[in-house]
Amino acid sequence: MKIYLVGGAVRDKLLGLPVKERDWVVVGATPKKMLDMGYKQVGKDFPVFLHPETQEEYALARTERKVRPGYDGFEVHADPTITLEQDLLRRDLTINAIAEDDNGKIIDHFNGVEDLKSRVLRHVSAAFSEDPLRLVRLCRFQAKLPAFEIHHETLAMCQDMVDRGEINHLTAERVWLEWQKAFKSGQPSIFIKTLQRVKAWPILMPAFDQPDQDAKQVALSAQTIQDDRLMATLGWYLAPSVLKTALKSLRLPKEIVELSALVYDLNHYQQQMGQDLSAKSLVDAFYRWDVFRRMQRFQQAIELLESVIGQDQAMKNTLRIAAIVAQEKLNKSEIQTLSGEQIAKLIYQKRLEACQKSL
Repeated sequence: MKIYLVGGAVRDKLLGLPVKERDWVVVGATPKKMLDMGYKQVGKDFPVFLHPETQEEYALARTERKVRPGYDGFEVHADPTITLEQDLLRRDLTINAIAEDDNGKIIDHFNGVEDLKSRVLRHVSAAFSEDPLRLVRLCRFQAKLPAFEIHHETLAMCQDMVDRGEINHLTAERVWLEWQKAFKSGQPSIFIKTLQRVKAWPILMPAFDQPDQDAKQVALSAQTIQDDRLMATLGWYLAPSVLKTALKSLRLPKEIVELSALVYDLNHYQQQMGQDLSAKSLVDAFYRWDVFRRMQRFQQAIELLESVIGQDQAMKNTLRIAAIVAQEKLNKSEIQTLSGEQIAKLIYQKRLEACQKSL
């Protein structure tokens, strides 16, 4: 039995980048042997095990065969006779198909080291075109490694996958995972532009028909924010109802859809602020934005908006007033004999008066 460090850990080590997680391939072992050694299997039918101490993933060397459309349409075969080279052959890019043995020796069957030096993103084999998820991953790697160029043959494979409709089989949830990783790359605008380049954008993001605007806004915001909130910078050119429906169709988390709607509304509000808005319109907006229950989300939304439009004193003043108005409470003596509707009217009035004093 032999164990090799593989994939991103080897790639990033060779590039001089921080290694965030390590994946291992085990050659010459069986599931029983792994279990006997104390490893814990991840799922019944997949040959991946967790190390008993580090909890790092150790996968048995395996091959894959395409049996149906989609990124999950593969039949996996793992047994002790499968070699390291056979396992590495199934990987997406040459720079991700480099291994290192326990002595630190680099094993590079597909010239991944040379492609790292030449800054090329190149497929390992023709099997790249069998998995549409690899297309999205490639776009993310372009964002992670912006100095690299996609090999022309790999680019042609991606466009062929789109033309054949293979990309249509991707699930929204799996694409969202790639978005999340792209946001953390610091260059999500390149992710968007590369999806455009391979003709995948209109299929994966059909309602978002101004990707250049999306790329511009997310690039501005990514200078200070590198997390899921960046999704709320997309689609500001759409009608509110269209944007909400589009985001829901992407199966995004509810909090991201709600944050997007809030940032959209804040942006519209900010554009109208020069019209001398009244205290009533501002308090009504606070209610609409659910400020009194979710102040932290309101703060995040303003932060996100300002990351696109720049520091805005009027928005900071709105946040200041919201914090003051939110402090208004009713004491027990005021509400003892009141109905729920009367209580709501009274607290609204107190908040309105506080807002008028703060303007």
